[in-house]
Amino acid sequence: MSVKERIQNKIKELEVQMALPSFWQDKNKAQAIIKELQCLKSEAEGGGKYDSSNAVVTIFSGAGGDDAEDFSAILLRMYQRYIEKRGWEWRVLHKNMNDHGGYRNISFEVLGKNVYGILKNESGVHRLVRLSPFNEKSKRHTSFSM
Repeated sequence: MSVKERIQNKIKELEVQMALPSFWQDKNKAQAIIKELQCLKSEAEGGGKYDSSNAVVTIFSGAGGDDAEDFSAILLRMYQRYIEKRGWEWRVLHKNMNDHGGYRNISFEVLGKNVYGILKNESGVHRLVRLSPFNEKSKRHTSFSM
């Protein structure tokens, strides 16, 4: 029997117990069963232990100097719009800005329902290739942020 089948069987078993007329006679036991049922249902859906929690997001500028730091500011604006569109809230925990309005690094907390579960795979290196506004000769420049 697979793990998923065992979870489904345990859910059915708990639901049968909840249907009994004597279920609420022991209030503490009933609450423990309900909590266990919620955890099992969450696990059956594939959600992780912390998926319903808030999340902390950190953006670091990589190679590329001022252009990379500007790119980090662009990424921050992208995340801000996404957060607002989802109806979540956010607050800055730490920021290190440069003289041009870019970020060397910034950490912020995202508050809302299932935030961590949705954002947990937002990781990796972002690459931007553009004509740099910080280069006097307007040469093509590659920048990285993570």
